This record gives sequence, C-alpha cells and structure tokens, in this order.
Amino acid sequence: IEPGDLFLSYAREDEAAAVQLKAGLERAGCRVWFDRERLKPGAHWHAHLEDAVKHHCGLFISVVSHTTEVTPEAYYHLERNWAAERIPHFADEEPFYFAVVIDDSPLDTVREPRVVRRFQSTLLRDGIVTPEFAAHIHRVQQQRLAAPR
Repeated sequence: IEPGDLFLSYAREDEAAAVQLKAGLERAGCRVWFDRERLKPGAHWHAHLEDAVKHHCGLFISVVSHTTEVTPEAYYHLERNWAAERIPHFADEEPFYFAVVIDDSPLDTVREPRVVRRFQSTLLRDGIVTPEFAAHIHRVQQQRLAAPR
C-alpha cells in the first residue's frame, strides 16, 4: 500500500458492492487499495493488512451491511478497530474513517467501533458512488497526499 491510499474494509458477502464502490472512487481519481488485487499468494496477509491500516492508508472506508451489523466476530471488525485506534492521532477537522452503508441497514451503526459511531454514515446502495461523495473523498485524499509527513 502506498501512503495515502484509501483502504476498503468489507465482508466477503459484500464484495460485489465493495467492487462497485472501488470503481466509482477510482473513476473520480481516488487511489484505492483493494485486498483482492493487492494480496498475492504466499504473502503474509495478516501483516500486510495490519500495516496497511495501522500505518499507511490515508483514508479508511468501512462498508456497512446487514452482514457486518449482525456478525459478532469477523476479520473486518479487527481492521475497523485498527483504524479506530488511529483516529485520535488526527486533528478533529481531518476526516479519516468513513462508514458507508450499502443496503437498508440503519445509518446508526451497531457493530462499528464505539469511537466512530458518532460520525455520520453515508448511504451508497449497492456501493454505487454518488458524484458528491466521490468528489468529497477525492478532495480529502488529495489534501492528505499534499500534507507534509
């Protein structure tokens, strides 16, 4: 993962919507790191994912669905908790974590890390990206990439 890339966290059951979301963001010029494309056979995937979320990604999108809201234990919860640990390191006006609801689940999430439940979720049914959302994410990512490290 390149510093500043956007990390998508999703349940395997929601992969079709995650692919839609990724494509929409890339059409807007966003750099998206997607596990199915980047993790290679034989790679230590846990270490790659942990490093990507804890140290390298510039933005984190949590894909929220019926699956993620009813499943008490899953790998995506670990990714989301790693991302939540980074939130206090960002200034209040620097967004990092975005919850995107892809179905008719409530916008008030239940299984997201406690610290992000106060953030506004975005409804993007089936992962279809709106021009407004794409422009916002692109703008935030460009600002993050331009910031001194």
